[in-house]
Amino acid sequence: EDREPFTLFIEELAAALHANGRILSIAVHAKTDDAGDWGGPAAQDWARLGAAVDEFKIMTYDYHWATSEAGPIAPLDWVDDVLTYAATVVPPQKTWVGVHFYGYDWIGYAAESLEWRQVAKRAAQQEATIQRDQPGEAWFTYDDGRHTVYFTDAQALAERLEFVYKRHPDVAGIAIWRLGGEDPGNWEVIGRR
Repeated sequence: EDREPFTLFIEELAAALHANGRILSIAVHAKTDDAGDWGGPAAQDWARLGAAVDEFKIMTYDYHWATSEAGPIAPLDWVDDVLTYAATVVPPQKTWVGVHFYGYDWIGYAAESLEWRQVAKRAAQQEATIQRDQPGEAWFTYDDGRHTVYFTDAQALAERLEFVYKRHPDVAGIAIWRLGGEDPGNWEVIGRR
């Protein structure tokens, strides 16, 4: 029920900002079709929002989240599906791809959100072996497999950006969630793009 009022608000806000020489950037939930798979993305009319705003930032992370089962935070096949759908309703030149600089430490269906530096410390303390079973994601387990940690480091980010820009060369750029505590190598990776 919020879809139309939210869309009208963004359209009116964009018109007012543009009349004053300003730009409007919006962050939206990821989805692979107009309906989305829950209320948040369903309430976002990407075609109308994309037409109104200057920067369309898609939160392509939290595919697995703090209360889901353990798994990749942003599997690349899903990111690809989201960006492929987005290109059908929003010009890629306006589209910004959300990338995560954080991780989750799961026990069952409950996870603690961690900054990269916390992940690195935990991996060292637990003498964990970092696994990379798909590009763009890193993970490890500890405590006899009771804990599973997925996260992004510079290597995972480099693989993610390589994949995204190869498959979607016209996207405007990346939008980062969140700054602070990230792998310092991330900035070198971004600087090479």
